[in-house]
Amino acid sequence: MVAPLCSICRKNQAMYVCRNCGRVVCSNCFEPSVWLCVDCFKRKASINPQVAIPEIPLLIKLLWTGFIFTFVGFALMMLATLTLGLASREAYIVLPGLIIPLSSEIAYAAVTCFFVIAIAIMVLFMLKFMK
Repeated sequence: MVAPLCSICRKNQAMYVCRNCGRVVCSNCFEPSVWLCVDCFKRKASINPQVAIPEIPLLIKLLWTGFIFTFVGFALMMLATLTLGLASREAYIVLPGLIIPLSSEIAYAAVTCFFVIAIAIMVLFMLKFMK
């Protein structure tokens, strides 16, 4: 018994049957991963192209949520300090391993600049990682 020729290229012997259209096709005209002939595969790919969007892991989401809440808290404390005034007319910027005392003349400007820069850095990182 002689195997039929491929219905697409008409050159090689047909070895597969497309599960969509039922044509007999050769190995060159067949996509074994989806069991479709190349025509049906192209048609299906053009109808619903699938773009893989990687999911952000839960741990990363929790980390960013923590950063956001921390900086919102800092911003609220800064806003309260700027609106109600500093009781002792001095301010301290506390960083890990570093405490910077500020006099009353530059306290408001320094605290404001520090938090504006910190919030800007946070927003830039969020924009970079949340794309």
